[in-house]
Amino acid sequence: MVGKNVKIRGDLKFQKLLRIDGFFQGNLISKGDVIIGESGESHSNISGIREMLIDGKHVGNIVAELVIIRETGLVFGNITAKWIEINAGATVVGIVNINPLAPEFIDHLGNVIPDPFAPTMDTLRMNSSSVMKLFDIYLINMLHLF
Repeated sequence: MVGKNVKIRGDLKFQKLLRIDGFFQGNLISKGDVIIGESGESHSNISGIREMLIDGKHVGNIVAELVIIRETGLVFGNITAKWIEINAGATVVGIVNINPLAPEFIDHLGNVIPDPFAPTMDTLRMNSSSVMKLFDIYLINMLHLF
């Protein structure tokens, strides 16, 4: 358990159940279950989890068998699961992939397809002029701070 006034950064391994009522940032390594309580906050990409119950805030992608987001739950990241339950009032900002073959993506006929959101070499490739433009924008924004 990550208590209400506890902050943990790093890798966390557990067997069956982890409850987060404080702050966690890092990697969760388990095939068990995760509960993020109302006061809990997690900044982590989570995969391989059996069940995840969210009453608090989660920032990062989730790959699980079952994801339940209650009315106070906030998720900022993509969700891939076989089953999902989202209560009225919950917030989800990201891509949701729910299907019986998850974590695979399927088409309208139920056939497994490549991840349509995976980066390609074209999206990863940046030429030097686009890097310089980004650097110029960064410098302009930094100058406005002073």
